[in-house]
Amino acid sequence: MLHEVGGLGMVRLVIRAAAENEASQRVALSAGFRPAGRDRCAERLRDGTLADLLRFELIEADLDGAPGDVTLQWRAGQRTW
Repeated sequence: MLHEVGGLGMVRLVIRAAAENEASQRVALSAGFRPAGRDRCAERLRDGTLADLLRFELIEADLDGAPGDVTLQWRAGQRTW
């Protein structure tokens, strides 16, 4: 189960990335996270303007039936079991 991966009792992981930050969005997607929404005017930037943040989430169902005690290993930018 996802909540067993870190032992923190989590069943849902969330990443928020600036709408303009395409590199961070690609990282989230390549790690198996799915788009979950847009938080409008969610963060104030140094210049005082407000930026939108995109949310990406990973839940147990997204792990494609991997065994409950699976640990994620990262090799060459790819998720392996």
